[in-house]
Amino acid sequence: MPTGGVRFLDNAWYFGTDHTGLVIVRTPDGLIMLDALTTPDDMRTQFLDQATAAGLDPGDIRYVFLGHHHVDHVGGANLIRDEYAPTAKFVMEQPDAAVIAAQRADLWERRHEYTEEEFRARLARLPGRIDIGIEAYPGHTVGMKRIRIGRRTTAVAMLAPGHTDGQMHVIVPVVHQGETHKLLVWSGNDNIEMAAQYAVSADFVQGLAGQEGADSFINTHAYQVPPTAISARSRPTRQRPTPC
Repeated sequence: MPTGGVRFLDNAWYFGTDHTGLVIVRTPDGLIMLDALTTPDDMRTQFLDQATAAGLDPGDIRYVFLGHHHVDHVGGANLIRDEYAPTAKFVMEQPDAAVIAAQRADLWERRHEYTEEEFRARLARLPGRIDIGIEAYPGHTVGMKRIRIGRRTTAVAMLAPGHTDGQMHVIVPVVHQGETHKLLVWSGNDNIEMAAQYAVSADFVQGLAGQEGADSFINTHAYQVPPTAISARSRPTRQRPTPC
């Protein structure tokens, strides 16, 4: 990535690599971070060391949305909370937040199996606290929650299982060429073992994105394309993206 990341909208940047990244959106109420890279070192070199060149202050981060529990989406979260934005709120889907909690508990129980350095490195990559959990609607597998970032900014977080049991996508307000738009940030793609649920979730997100007026899209795995776009092109067979 170029120094300062890739600014793809007036107030939105992509940092990371062409495989895994995070998205930063600057709002009137502070910065929103979506996903948190793979390790604290990645967070430092791929975002924190680049932030100044983009005109961004990590201390302005107000909310961090973690799209699912895989380490390449959460590994740098603790560094942000511990050293840069201690008051930031961390948002995750309830099913995957439970996975992270179980992983931390298991790591503590098996601490004797690792050197102190290995234990600390593994623990650092598992978020220590989730402040806001997104739950499914009663009797359903999907859900949605509006989150007030500040007086002038609201995000829409959607629980949409498929890649994991608690995959989450987020709609955030953005600006392009001076005009207000809404950006859908997608976190990870597909899981052949959950294909039926993935289809349900993709339809749910597509419908809600239309209702909310989302008109732009990015995946934090930058090489992947929108599943809803693929399904639209391939109807009636409704093919889905290649698993990753």
